[in-house]
Amino acid sequence: MGQDGMELDWSQLVDLLRRFWRWWMSNLAALVPAALARRVRRLFAILEIETDGSRVRLRHRHGDTVRELGTVAFAQRTGDAVATELRSLLAAADGYYDRSFLRVAPSRVLSRTIRVPAAARHSLAEAIGYDIDRQTPFGEDQVYFTVTPLSGSGVEGEIAVRLEVVRRTDIDEPLAFLAAAGIRPDRIVAGEGGGRLPLPAAMARKGQSWRGVAGVLALGAAVAFFLAAYLPVARVNEDLARVEAESARTRAAAARVESLRREMQALADAESRLLARKAREPMALALLAEVTAAIPDTAFLIEFGADGTGVTLSGYAEKASDAISWIEGTEHLGGARFLSPVMQDQRLGRERFSLAAERQDGDGHDREVDEEAGP
Repeated sequence: MGQDGMELDWSQLVDLLRRFWRWWMSNLAALVPAALARRVRRLFAILEIETDGSRVRLRHRHGDTVRELGTVAFAQRTGDAVATELRSLLAAADGYYDRSFLRVAPSRVLSRTIRVPAAARHSLAEAIGYDIDRQTPFGEDQVYFTVTPLSGSGVEGEIAVRLEVVRRTDIDEPLAFLAAAGIRPDRIVAGEGGGRLPLPAAMARKGQSWRGVAGVLALGAAVAFFLAAYLPVARVNEDLARVEAESARTRAAAARVESLRREMQALADAESRLLARKAREPMALALLAEVTAAIPDTAFLIEFGADGTGVTLSGYAEKASDAISWIEGTEHLGGARFLSPVMQDQRLGRERFSLAAERQDGDGHDREVDEEAGP
């Protein structure tokens, strides 16, 4: 096999290893803690390139820092002149970047939504490739395209997809100038949608040797060693933090439950005391009825009040002194006394009285005295 064949074989091998590396890292990314992943992403320097088919615009992104490097037009210019200008722009960013990608400006992307049979779900690119001349004004050999399935087709047996098409000349020419400056984008995306276009054959890295393969393998081994040492500890720390947070939430919920339990117990105790007091003490209406029954027809009340300790009342009677004996004769009142002097009402021909009495139990004992004596 000649040297060209060897170079092609090495290129294919390195490309295979690169695809394996991306697949492996994408699967490992799900295992890396989110905080670490964010910190790692901030470490990478990215060269963002945008083209509209006649010029390229360079932007350097490192963490939260974004620098506009400039724009280079290549219409009617030689490759050496464009390459020199591109290298000078990169020098402003110290020529350093970890990854790069080329974005085709939205004005150069033909985007449309089409429907295809659901049976073509697993071979969309191949199915669309056969039909590209009907879906666009170009043939398959004139364009690069990407197909992205969309959720919900609305028609049974069909799926909706977004087709994004870019003319090959809008990519191949900028890539040639970039390659002359030593810039080989890792991927190509179409417009703002970010659909990933296939890498043209011109982007294949030729002339790779065992040194490039060994570098990829050494980097993979180093990353694997780091992840093997770090991930278990990071996972344990994340699990511990999650358990501690859950424990704190559980303790807070338990404290709220205990507080509610104490409040409910206090309400229940208050209700029990209220019911017991209600059972021991006659209602105000019952006291009024008791006093009314004790007063003879020749007397009447004009005021009546009741509280937790007794009653107050005023009225008229032929002989006010008899009111004391009326109150003392009730079941739940006693200790009657006048609150003011007895006054004679000449118009009614009766004496006006105002007196107070204390509430007592059914045996005629003073309720307050019983409570002070205790059980």
